[in-house]
Amino acid sequence: MTIFRAFGRHIDKIKPVDIKIDQNEDFEIITQRNQQREVFEENRNSKYFQLIQPPGSGKSINVAFVMADRLKNNPNMKVVIAVPQTFIAKSFGKMILQYDDGTQINWDCFHDLCKKSNLQKIKYLTKFLKKKEFEPGIENRVAIVTHSTLAQTYSKVSKFNDIFDNTTIVIDEAHHIMYEDNETSNRIGSMVNHIFKNKSDSSLWLVTATPYRGDSNSIIPKEILDTFDKHFLPLDKHWEENIKYIEDFTFNFVIYKQYEIFDEVKKVFKLGHKKSIIFCPYVGHLMNDSNKNKFKDKLIKTIKEEWHDCKILDLIETNGRDKRKEILLDNRDAKHVDVILTLKIFDEGSDWVHAEQCLDLAPSNTLRITHQRFGRLWRDFFNKKSIIYYCFLPFESKFKNEEERRIHLSKSFNALATSLLLQDIIEPIKYPTKLKSNNRRELYINPLEEIFPDDDERAKLLENIIKKLIVMKSVSEDPSAQDVKQWIKCLLTSENIIKNQDQIINHIGLVFRKMHNQKHIIKSIDYSKNNSNYFIEDFDKIWLNDIFEDLRIFGTNTCTSKTFQEFRDVIKGERKSIEEWVQIAEKLTEENGGKLPPSKWLRENGYNGLEICLYKYKNSFKHILKENLYKERNSPEDWVKIAEKLAKDNGGKLQSYIWLKRNGYMGLTALLYSKHKKMFDHIKRKYDSMPPEKWLKIAENLVKDNGGKLPPATWLIENGYSNLLYHLNKKSFSHIDRDFINDPC
Repeated sequence: MTIFRAFGRHIDKIKPVDIKIDQNEDFEIITQRNQQREVFEENRNSKYFQLIQPPGSGKSINVAFVMADRLKNNPNMKVVIAVPQTFIAKSFGKMILQYDDGTQINWDCFHDLCKKSNLQKIKYLTKFLKKKEFEPGIENRVAIVTHSTLAQTYSKVSKFNDIFDNTTIVIDEAHHIMYEDNETSNRIGSMVNHIFKNKSDSSLWLVTATPYRGDSNSIIPKEILDTFDKHFLPLDKHWEENIKYIEDFTFNFVIYKQYEIFDEVKKVFKLGHKKSIIFCPYVGHLMNDSNKNKFKDKLIKTIKEEWHDCKILDLIETNGRDKRKEILLDNRDAKHVDVILTLKIFDEGSDWVHAEQCLDLAPSNTLRITHQRFGRLWRDFFNKKSIIYYCFLPFESKFKNEEERRIHLSKSFNALATSLLLQDIIEPIKYPTKLKSNNRRELYINPLEEIFPDDDERAKLLENIIKKLIVMKSVSEDPSAQDVKQWIKCLLTSENIIKNQDQIINHIGLVFRKMHNQKHIIKSIDYSKNNSNYFIEDFDKIWLNDIFEDLRIFGTNTCTSKTFQEFRDVIKGERKSIEEWVQIAEKLTEENGGKLPPSKWLRENGYNGLEICLYKYKNSFKHILKENLYKERNSPEDWVKIAEKLAKDNGGKLQSYIWLKRNGYMGLTALLYSKHKKMFDHIKRKYDSMPPEKWLKIAENLVKDNGGKLPPATWLIENGYSNLLYHLNKKSFSHIDRDFINDPC
């Protein structure tokens, strides 16, 4: 069983939870946790509010405490709670809420519209919204519906400006309506705009387990979101303050060969018979070359071979699924389930407190879904000491074409980037915050989130940095920390990320450092010191070159490539399999009268990859007649002589890397950065770098020739001005008008 890069945490000191629960036949009596008390005291009167808390931390109870208080104090107010799935409605069910002053309020949702037919729901909700007088009891003024029902109802009642008067709308799992481009999201976005436009006395609460902020992709405009009050409970704080029983967690990658996935699943259960949620491949997923039912049947058989009396709840089969889901609504029945099989319906809001491990056989490329799936395990429960998340990634050795290889490698690196960002959420790097007027510290979002509020954009940036580092390692055997910093800075600049570059680069370095060394302790910063500095340490103290090897091993375990050069070729779309190069060589030999053209011809005609393979995999080309091919290959000593002659002809200095590359001396450039580089120490070299003053003059001339603006980063790199990018952040270049937005690297 191949497991790569497990991250985790052990909670040494488990603080008792300040919560008392006495069982009643119909209700639970619930008192407030510290963070629930904080929300109640600070935000019970908030008109517009975002509540962001981890899965299992009591979001629904938070909502119940505030809404019950509002309903009690305002006999004409009503509450509509919207959930993405009917299954989630259970979390807002019956309970007795006990406040700090001893007051108790019976909470219940009398109007549970999730159980009605679609037409009934819309009609019923419309009637509920228009109603002005209700029977006694706050439960009569609470309705729970799906996002879809709320959206469809709004489209029918939007002509009434006062339809939401004296109504609080609570949208649970609000990230759905924030970023998903569908009819439901767009309608709810219109509803929010309607509420703001009409300045009604309605209230809107957005509740989610996924941290997000408004950006250009949001259904709700940023200028509206900025008016919301916010409460954010970081996951690490939740672990320390609220978790009573769980002592540690682990996140693992399981690398497997495509047709051995069932063997790997069996090995997981051999490690222990833990209550598990298994996310299965869906139609179109890379691993699923058969239909979902055949896959499910084989999976059940595999589990039963290891765990004979395992009780499996099938949430894949659609027939009777709603009835089977009801088993989880009653804890007395739910505790007898051992394994749940699901596709996507268990991603969020689904509550099975007994879950100890998750096998994700169809990992998502989005941080939000990975976060939500991992979050299914975070429900604290007596005698539940540890939780484990297994992310299954396929190893591929044969691909139909290079595009398929590139896509597979990109997905693998995206999964790695997602896990790094997930770890950054679970164990965030500590940053200084400022004191607000009420002596509470304001929420500080790390510098990476400042520039990319969207999860997927952050993951994509990290994936691009991984690829950039691999390319760097392929051309430089032992890069320094400053080299790494410059390469990352170049990428950030090409993405038009100019502000706070050093802080962002340090944060990225720490994210990678945690991947390599779990024991690396990141010091908290003294809040009394300079708050303008996000992180004080130098990048040299953060970076370890061993991180390169971690990236190589991860890539090798998911794809056949084994060296940084091979990975670089895949990333750049230049790599072909040996079999493909053999076929190309055979065709060239046939067209050349039975002999393969010489190396010089191959280089000049774009067959550099074939030339490399001819020397590296000689046995594969034995059957092909080569025309003095091996005699043409220069030894390191030969290249030294060539370099000495070039330097002599160039006034005593060897030409720059770019000149050598453009003039057919690729073999020499490779040696200059290889283990043989010391053989060239006696030769003076001309470097592509120049003092900042010369680069400034070049930049000013380029601006002049380009109509007043510096050409974009892509043009600079393609035309030999890549080193100019390293200087653009300096003060002396601040007057240079540049536009990287229209043509990013």
